Amino acid sequence: MENGGCYTIIQKKGSCEDINNYLGISILTTVAKLFEKLIHKQILEYLDKNNILSGDQHEFRANHSCETSLHEVITEINKIRSKRLIGLLLFIDFRKAFDTIDSQILLIKLKKYGFYKLINYFANRIQQVKIDENILDPLEIKLGVHQGSVLGPLLLLIFINDILSYLKDFMVKLFADDTTIIQTDSNFQRLLTNFNQTSK
Repeated sequence: MENGGCYTIIQKKGSCEDINNYLGISILTTVAKLFEKLIHKQILEYLDKNNILSGDQHEFRANHSCETSLHEVITEINKIRSKRLIGLLLFIDFRKAFDTIDSQILLIKLKKYGFYKLINYFANRIQQVKIDENILDPLEIKLGVHQGSVLGPLLLLIFINDILSYLKDFMVKLFADDTTIIQTDSNFQRLLTNFNQTSK
């Protein structure tokens, strides 16, 4: 099975002189696309059957959506108000989440969740960038997952899934890389102190 792909560069909105306005889209071979489609369903079924993915993750999953995530956040806000507590909400958007996933850490997490056979597919991956008709030399992929691929979004979920284990004192809602963190208390100063201590 192949261990790389070609990227084409697409300009998003904004100035063409700003590198942040460009997006790399992975162009996989037909064989790679078929392979990823075949195993995507199996991986997701395995994750759901074994309750590996957090129920607080609302993106790229059946019966979950932006609306279900928003509904749970609003429900929690209403509970805070009805109990006359003070709530602190923190909204986080991880910039370029797909592009900054550490490949070695991803492999460790795949192994942790039992995907031993997938490690060969994702290890030692290479990429080539195509600009117009020019194809640059191959480079090893150390960060990121293929955007535009079938498995990319699912790999992101696997990568960030254990973030909740580090935030046990908070209510956390995830929508892909968009994260809402909620903490409550009856005392504002104590709430801030606990939040600051945990965030360190």
